[in-house]
Amino acid sequence: MGGFHLTARDGQIITAVGDHDLLSTTQLARLFWGERPGSAEVSSRCRLRLRLLTAHGYLQRIEQPVLRSEGRRPWLYTLGPVGADFLCQLREISRQELGWSATRARRSALFLEHQLALSETYVSLALATPTVGVDLADWIDDRQLRRDADTVTFKDAAGVTQQMALVPDAFFQLRMGKRVLNHFVEIDRSTVTLLSGKPNTRTWQRKVRAYMAYYRSGDYARRFGHTRSLRVLTLADTPARALSMKAVAEAAGGGGRFWFASARDATVEQILTASIWCKAGSGERLALLSQEALAAAVRAPESDEVDI
Repeated sequence: MGGFHLTARDGQIITAVGDHDLLSTTQLARLFWGERPGSAEVSSRCRLRLRLLTAHGYLQRIEQPVLRSEGRRPWLYTLGPVGADFLCQLREISRQELGWSATRARRSALFLEHQLALSETYVSLALATPTVGVDLADWIDDRQLRRDADTVTFKDAAGVTQQMALVPDAFFQLRMGKRVLNHFVEIDRSTVTLLSGKPNTRTWQRKVRAYMAYYRSGDYARRFGHTRSLRVLTLADTPARALSMKAVAEAAGGGGRFWFASARDATVEQILTASIWCKAGSGERLALLSQEALAAAVRAPESDEVDI
């Protein structure tokens, strides 16, 4: 173990794990070693470096729960105590401000699956955006969004005024020159009730209504800017679940700001430019960024906001 020194790439890995809370061996291999998605084996160089970062306390390794028929799944990595201190020193913040604790590695299987799906969405976007000349910017996950969540006032399906803290799973921007397109992300693991007749029940319908009230209230614009530019991207477990969520969003008045896809289709090759998305209010399969929309965004006057 002697003679270990952090490299520039090590620092980038520690930062990425800290920013995204949880990244798998294969996700890190794709982000920092350029390895292909779906590759059966991760390179020995990648495995060795992650093993060293873990041994020196920069990362902690978590074994994924598996069924007997599945075999071993990739390790998951979260920040270790030395990695947390590294980021705190780099950013001149405390561990509390970083949101790190020694118990973060001990989390439920359901939470791990959800966080891993969110990280996979980020990885797909991060690798896809350079291929179409778009920048991925200002990724904010639910930890930070929850710390300073906005409380939204809205009316439920019965017309009763309600309040809730609106916490998306993530926020990000796609930037094309001076064009900025805002997105919220929702990862659905089929655990959220879509509809309920009981008041104050956490449902997808209720969250759709809160999103729309938030968009119209002015609070969204004050916090994120670009009031005309907003899409809520929901990645569901299955295509059938995505369509069910789309129908609920339409009935709740969500309109075309709500887009749905199956998580398994949101690959690097497809997440931006393939017709995998269903938009509320439309029966077509659409691409998140069509060639026409990309061209229109480039031609738009710099003073105009773009809503595509």
